[in-house]
Amino acid sequence: MSAPVGVRLREDYQNADIVLLVDYQYFVLYDFDMENADSPANTASMPTLLRQARTAYASAMRTALAEAGYDDIPKNGLYVIGGLAAKGADFPMGRLIAALQLSKQAAGQLIDTLVTRGYLQRSVDDEDRRKLTIGLTERGCVAAEVLAQARATVDAQVLALVGPEDLAGARRALVALAQIGREEPGPSPSEPVEPNPALEIKTRTATLDVQNANLAQSRFDDVNLRASVFNNVALADARFVNVNFKNVSIDDVNLTGMTINGLLVSDLIRAHEGRAMAVLYAKNIEVVQSFYKDLLALRVEHMASDHVLLGAPRLQLAVIQVPPQIAATIEISAPPRRRSETPVKLVFEVASIAKTRELAASLGGELYPLEKEWTYQGFRVCDGQDPEGNVVRFRERLERIKKSV
Repeated sequence: MSAPVGVRLREDYQNADIVLLVDYQYFVLYDFDMENADSPANTASMPTLLRQARTAYASAMRTALAEAGYDDIPKNGLYVIGGLAAKGADFPMGRLIAALQLSKQAAGQLIDTLVTRGYLQRSVDDEDRRKLTIGLTERGCVAAEVLAQARATVDAQVLALVGPEDLAGARRALVALAQIGREEPGPSPSEPVEPNPALEIKTRTATLDVQNANLAQSRFDDVNLRASVFNNVALADARFVNVNFKNVSIDDVNLTGMTINGLLVSDLIRAHEGRAMAVLYAKNIEVVQSFYKDLLALRVEHMASDHVLLGAPRLQLAVIQVPPQIAATIEISAPPRRRSETPVKLVFEVASIAKTRELAASLGGELYPLEKEWTYQGFRVCDGQDPEGNVVRFRERLERIKKSV
């Protein structure tokens, strides 16, 4: 059995137990021969051409936004920002949700994200105080300008390639298609809605290259998806159970309702974006930030002369330089005196307290001896101190210790 168009198995899958629950017409062929002049224009289906054409605009817009510092706009966010800019005024929130053609939950999450990230603002409707309107903030207006410039650049490239007459004809065809889409009635509430096409894979190895496909409601059970690629793919309500995601790339993907081992991906993303933050003042910022960065494998997110931001998926640690006039009054002994009088203590989870103890010593800090470790609520816990004597707590999950024994 071969894989559906739009889904490629990059490794041998002859022994894999693959069950396809899809109608092939839902998948878009994305690798037609662009060098054959007759192929794209005369033999490729209209949905295929539309999908590829949309990619040209999306790529140009995403690149322009990233260069301008607006790389945090989620999927469908470009449509919302560009549409509101074209309207030139606030838009009723209910009509915007309907226009997105998403579930109310997904549309609401999209709007919430754009509001949180500073692109949109909610207001009370002047004519009906019970309703809300959505409009662009100053940040949203600037992003809309970047989108408009990128779109104009692609428009100019197309015009140069096909000329004004062909371009006008293409516009008329697209307007006709849009009109057909508006006129086509949807299913009545009483009619059962057919489920989205789905792919079910149960195998030990199935490295995928998925481009421009609908995998909504798919099921992946006990699968090694190492180094797989998902790009411009609908994974709404997909389920992943016991799946290896090592080095997997997921870009421009609808993840609404998708679960990994029973956890909603949207909740995981929200937890990542809503990171906790700790602030630590240091006399020697270089030594202290190196201690935490190397000990906990944090990444440097920002560095300046007077502060450093270190990051992890759910934590951001700011190490700030104590002002020179105050730093001159602080003495760091060798070894540093423990600062146990502070009412605040940093706590970090580590993979191994034993290895952390060795690494901390090499970085100018320490973890206290083995006999000072204790267990509490599923963790083995041990305190220590950084190179300036600040007391830090480290904890290791007991389940990890049991598995390693």
